[in-house]
Amino acid sequence: MASWLPNSITASRVLLLGVTVSLLGGCVVQHIPPAPLDPVATAASLEGRTLSDEGLRHFLADNLHQDPTPWPKTSWDFETLSWVAFYYHPSLEVARAQWESAHAAIRTAGEPPNPSLSLAPGYNTNPDAGVSPWFPAVNMDFLISTAHKGDKHVATAEAAAESARQNVVAAAWKVRGDLRQALNDWDIAQRKSALLDAQEETQWRVLELMDQRLKSGTISQADVAVTRIAVARAESQAAEARQQLPTARQHVAQALGLPVGALPEKGFTAAPPTPALNPSQLTAARRLALQSRSDVQAALARYASSEAALTEELAKQYPDIHLGPGYQWDQGADKW
Repeated sequence: MASWLPNSITASRVLLLGVTVSLLGGCVVQHIPPAPLDPVATAASLEGRTLSDEGLRHFLADNLHQDPTPWPKTSWDFETLSWVAFYYHPSLEVARAQWESAHAAIRTAGEPPNPSLSLAPGYNTNPDAGVSPWFPAVNMDFLISTAHKGDKHVATAEAAAESARQNVVAAAWKVRGDLRQALNDWDIAQRKSALLDAQEETQWRVLELMDQRLKSGTISQADVAVTRIAVARAESQAAEARQQLPTARQHVAQALGLPVGALPEKGFTAAPPTPALNPSQLTAARRLALQSRSDVQAALARYASSEAALTEELAKQYPDIHLGPGYQWDQGADKW
């Protein structure tokens, strides 16, 4: 033993300290910085979203494989707007975050559990003369799983991650479907409003003609009254159609994940109609959907995850192995 060590320190204690430091250095320790929510900043970020954002331009260029020129665009088709929704819509952000979290769980599932370290101080109130009253102890516990529990835990995490990945695809399809419906509703509302405005204008012209005929004496006041009722009905229908336009426009903004003020008054085209399928094509499409739809695949992955979790629970009937080396300095004596 080196001469600089006190008499109360022995080689065994130095060895224990070195082993403990080495083992604790191999433990998996992760530090995650806090990420508090800021409602004011979130609201400002939402209100600041536009169709002229440079990040959106690069996103469209990467996914559509062509630079969107001119920029900002003056006309938007359904496919391009779908990618705008993929870029901005919050439901996809949530689905992607859940997928990343589930994917990270695969790595943590494969890591061995960290050993535990316990310190138990002790003191003798009536020690013998010349004997130290202290007897502290240090104990460690290493868990060694049996029956391939670690592999089963990883399989459970992998199936859960696959389910989360399929949920991202399902969320994207839902966003696309909601956008298609919102664009079609807005297009219908615009067309309906334009037609009813034209009908209102026509009814007013008819009323003017009826007034002229009334003055000439060719028709009665009752005939004019019928026309006035038609004018009032046309005005009411046109006003109702105009009131539906802001709501339809708001639904488009919601489907895109944008504030209403970021949408232009014109430049959006309705989604193309779905092609008609003959009976054989419809049967093939139905079979493909039942086998390949992302929500079906997500459900199958969840089932696989539950099945893997069941096998993991069944494996717990086999006891694990715990290794618990310890050291105690018992009133001057070294005990392992």
